[in-house]
Amino acid sequence: MRSINETSEKLSAEGRPSIMVVAPQIRRLFSDFVRSHVPDIIILSFTELPENRRVEVYATIGGFDALATDHERADLAKASERQPETV
Repeated sequence: MRSINETSEKLSAEGRPSIMVVAPQIRRLFSDFVRSHVPDIIILSFTELPENRRVEVYATIGGFDALATDHERADLAKASERQPETV
């Protein structure tokens, strides 16, 4: 929750809205929970995003990197350095 609040505050200081995009299955419950702590945040499911709008990702929350230990993150960083980037 701290990460969400800090990111929301940074965006607000820049005059930008805080919008989180989540899976549609968790949108309502996640929105109720997060908005009880960060009332000004907007929670949308990815199915609610208009196809003709550009989305800028400011931060990500969760996923493997969020759960990984420092050692695991270091291993991932080394592995990504060795593999050529595919564009």
